[in-house]
Amino acid sequence: MIDINNNWICIASNNGFIRIYDLSAREARQQYHSKDISKMVQDFKYFLHIKLNKMGNRVSFTYCIDDNKNIYPGIMVWDADSDVISNFNFLTGMTDQQQYEANANASSFNASKRPNTAVARKIEKEQIRYRLPDYLPGFHCWDGNDSRYLICEANHHKPNAGPNYLLSIFVTSEDGLHMQDLQLKSRNSEILLGCTVPYIYFVRSDNDENDNISNNEMNIGNLLLRQIFRQFIGLENSDQTTKEAMMNFSYYMTVDKMDEAFKAIKFIKSENAWEHMAHMCVKTRRLDIAMLCLGNMGHASGARALKKSMKNGDPIEVQVAILAIQLGLL
Repeated sequence: MIDINNNWICIASNNGFIRIYDLSAREARQQYHSKDISKMVQDFKYFLHIKLNKMGNRVSFTYCIDDNKNIYPGIMVWDADSDVISNFNFLTGMTDQQQYEANANASSFNASKRPNTAVARKIEKEQIRYRLPDYLPGFHCWDGNDSRYLICEANHHKPNAGPNYLLSIFVTSEDGLHMQDLQLKSRNSEILLGCTVPYIYFVRSDNDENDNISNNEMNIGNLLLRQIFRQFIGLENSDQTTKEAMMNFSYYMTVDKMDEAFKAIKFIKSENAWEHMAHMCVKTRRLDIAMLCLGNMGHASGARALKKSMKNGDPIEVQVAILAIQLGLL
């Protein structure tokens, strides 16, 4: 099994090895040591899908656990730079790092130490959102421009038994694997083909609803469907600098590096981008950044209402609700 991206090729063997080669020279050169995945993951039988990112330093993969084509319920990523395998488990709704933190927190409780309730609450909130016990990973792909950004299908294990989803994930050597978003997969789409923010591409489904596409979708010929990813609606006409700044902002918000997120957006001039970030602030409850966004949007009434609520010392839930109302989200 192979995958090619830019000047890189990934080869996955039947016995569980992954190798990455640089194709930029006259002869292919192996870039990293061979990785024996079969010894590093649970119940490995054979690879199902592999995908290589544009920098040639991360490989995402799914695999089967037996000869009956039963799929392991998770998406795995080998970071070749750090030689670490990260994963997200559909059954638990947690990444490997979250599972480690949850186990450590439980051990502290059992040892009569004071558990970190903030960590536990955060993990539980994420787990509720992302837990998909009736789903299995489908096709996945890396963004064409951002080597950190991974998209994976979450398909119901019984065809046509329920809606399917798309998971968006950030992966870096420094921060590991972090879930960014979960959204419904379009009924007009069949197979995930690729992603270049703000667009995601599919093979069109062959159904009667295909003529009723949403404003964020566009048919390309008879076979392809292009969709604007929900969290990037409004950015499709932005310049590359704005798109890169938005991706950095999204990444730092996802990994809870708020100061870095603030720095990433200082010089953005697009009003649509500021509105998009203000919407994200409702989700993250980062109201100081929301104030900056409202100011750059020229949303004086919204900034005034939020500032008044903050000055009155209203509960954070009330302040977030006011922000959402001002943005037309409620």
